[in-house]
Amino acid sequence: MKTHFSHSNRHSNRHNKPDGNERLVAELSSEALQNNYLAIHKLVPSQGMIPMVKANAYGHGDVWVCNQLLHMPGLYGFGVATLDEGRHLREELGSKAKHTALLVFSGAVPWTEEKGHFCEKYHLTPVIASDTDWFLFLKQGWDQRLSYEL
Repeated sequence: MKTHFSHSNRHSNRHNKPDGNERLVAELSSEALQNNYLAIHKLVPSQGMIPMVKANAYGHGDVWVCNQLLHMPGLYGFGVATLDEGRHLREELGSKAKHTALLVFSGAVPWTEEKGHFCEKYHLTPVIASDTDWFLFLKQGWDQRLSYEL
């Protein structure tokens, strides 16, 4: 199965039509994606895999990528950059990814109570990156309420 994503740079003109020479089409193969995943997993079979799908999987479609990899062996979860990316994936993937970790690598810092509630609501795993944030995380009791990564 191939999924086609197109991007057109549009010039402002009277008819707002794209210039055919500026069109870029990326063909993505679920088979190639899964084979690449398995090739890496084979190199580190005892490690949990965390494919990064931040920035809409670098423009390739985060939900599509996650759906292709959701049931692969060794999958620990998916990595995103922001809380909104995590919320978006949790909502779009729905119940089929209910038990799949979504790790937020930079959007959860600096740590606040509000971010804790957001992570709790959407079942997001914050990556705690500093002593200050770790102290706030513990002081507010989030270590008893959320999964987290150091």
